Amino acid sequence: MTTANSQEFWNGVFAKAAEIPAPEGHIAEALARLQVYFGDLQGKRVLDVGCGLGTLSLALAKMGADVTAIDTSEVAVSKLNQFATEQGLSIKAHVANALQIEALGPFDAAAGFMILHHIEPFPQFAASLARSLKPGAKAFFYENNAASKILIWCRNHIVGKLWVPKHGDADEFPLQPKEIDALRPYFVVRQEFPAMFFFQLVTIYILRDHIRFLMNLIRDFDNFLYRRGWFVRYSYLQHLLLQKL
Repeated sequence: MTTANSQEFWNGVFAKAAEIPAPEGHIAEALARLQVYFGDLQGKRVLDVGCGLGTLSLALAKMGADVTAIDTSEVAVSKLNQFATEQGLSIKAHVANALQIEALGPFDAAAGFMILHHIEPFPQFAASLARSLKPGAKAFFYENNAASKILIWCRNHIVGKLWVPKHGDADEFPLQPKEIDALRPYFVVRQEFPAMFFFQLVTIYILRDHIRFLMNLIRDFDNFLYRRGWFVRYSYLQHLLLQKL
């Protein structure tokens, strides 16, 4: 569950945004994979968990879904509802945490981008998600990944120290393998790694666009590992494809 400090942080972030961010990069790729996995969403009730300003909600609505969106940020929910009303979109956003979704269901599908790692207690959410979905329903989540002990050590001892910036709120922690396991009693779970995104984290946290040649070299090395299938399960980015048992 999101703490008051986290809510304040995200309210501040969303208050600065003037429009719904357009999907690009890994977000656009995740949306394309989601659409293939879900198939036809025309007229289906779909839950957007942790909607933020509504990039995912907007995409789902354009696919024909009747979207119910939740977020703990009043700012984000207000902006999304206003935009949906102005554009005549089938989106209804609610201020709610992820443990309250059963009251809004049942849903034909659920999705979320970079939200699962914010949710605690996670086993309680897994059960709640299952109860909010219809039999055989699918869910898709684009997430980070705490499988690498090296990355987690760097996160705990380097990120946020000295000149290395920390992105996100103080309470979040990358999605852990034990949390994915908490979904398995309720869902068939498939992990997919759309890219090898590991050493490129150096370019985000340390290089920050300062040494273009080195950044390209690091990206190429990650791509080389991905083509070989080496260490891919440690990639920081993953897709979780769920189907309710």
